[in-house]
Amino acid sequence: MVCFLRYYKQPLPHEMKNCTILKLKYEDGQFTLQDHFEPDFSELDH
Repeated sequence: MVCFLRYYKQPLPHEMKNCTILKLKYEDGQFTLQDHFEPDFSELDH
């Protein structure tokens, strides 16, 4: 979730949209995780 914490206050950069855990909805001034998504932590291995 490091990349999420880094970008949660601004629109997601284009390259971050491929990070599966960052599939969020912006509602009521808050980011909320989508109801359905497949966590892929392989992108956080490095």
